[in-house]
Amino acid sequence: MDSEDNETIETKLKSITGGKLKWGLSAAGYLDPDIFKFYQSHGVNVLSGYGMTEATGGITMTPPTEYIIDSVGIALPGITLKIAYDGELCLKGSYVTDGYYKEDDSDVIMDGWFHTGDIFEEKDGHYFIIDRKKDIYKNSRGQTIAPQKIENLFQDFDSVKSVFLVGDGREFNTILIFPDTTNSLNNIETTDKQAIRDLYSSIILSVNSFLSPFERIVNYVIINRDFSAEKGELTAKGTFNRKNVLKNFFNIIEPLYEKNYVALHSGSKEIRIPNWLLREIGTVRTNVEWDGQKVSIKGQTESLLVSWVDTKIQIGDFTYSIDSDILDFDALIQSPTHWLGNFGITEFTGPMIYRLKEPELYITIQIHEPKIGTSFSPVTPDNNNN
Repeated sequence: MDSEDNETIETKLKSITGGKLKWGLSAAGYLDPDIFKFYQSHGVNVLSGYGMTEATGGITMTPPTEYIIDSVGIALPGITLKIAYDGELCLKGSYVTDGYYKEDDSDVIMDGWFHTGDIFEEKDGHYFIIDRKKDIYKNSRGQTIAPQKIENLFQDFDSVKSVFLVGDGREFNTILIFPDTTNSLNNIETTDKQAIRDLYSSIILSVNSFLSPFERIVNYVIINRDFSAEKGELTAKGTFNRKNVLKNFFNIIEPLYEKNYVALHSGSKEIRIPNWLLREIGTVRTNVEWDGQKVSIKGQTESLLVSWVDTKIQIGDFTYSIDSDILDFDALIQSPTHWLGNFGITEFTGPMIYRLKEPELYITIQIHEPKIGTSFSPVTPDNNNN
């Protein structure tokens, strides 16, 4: 309907709503900003709010003429808000409950503040919900990740009906995708499998461009059913029961983490690219290719020369001798004596290669010769400066 002219749209809206609707309120769940803008541009002022029963309903709401994308508004009269050290929204006020019936030791109320269990950010008086505190997790490196924030980035893609982020305690994030089968351009049964992989890989790359390296998605799987309330995977509000999703899809999730690298082959030779590097670069496993001459990434201009003949392998600007048919790129990166001065490698990996914590020598390969024009001549003292 949004492709039609304004007059036709407004006529249809008045027919559906009765013609007198001027105000609306969205709360209790995420609503795409495009929906707010659609109604607001056609005479229906839809506001965004946040509330809970313990506060007798409303806690925040956007002022009528101050809609801000993803904001749930400002504090309503009678409500005082603060954000705790861990990001949790706390509130107090004359109509906020001071406890639960027959629960004298509840830790929800501390020092007069009601703790909502929701993580928020505040900017210029407006509040933005990030995730449920209980849903936020840390990866294997101790970095904090808010899954709902990442999952919401898939809302704009017609080919995705549902998405669930996995990564609690893991080295990297992956996702479960349930496709929108009503989209005629995305018929999983009849469309070429490579085209399907390319489609969803491109969607993930788009999402990754908005994320920090540690938040990025490295791998994914398309699931054959949507998440279900009957199976305990969704709450009555339609939000995830994350524990049950992880349990019910365990056999699908585990293969996503079986290897901490992607293996690329050319004949009998194998290159192993670590998943953490894919995350830093911002791509997914299926987008990395090696044609025997160079490693390239779909959708990106960067590539790395990797040409292998017998026991000699050219990587970027250097030629190495190698005692194995497997090149472990993770081990190579951890051994800076093998790549310092090799701009082909450092330009491909980006600046993260310089953030090594514990360098370790990679004994399987040795520098055979650098690129012509690069010198490793030993430094000799100048006798005149003794």
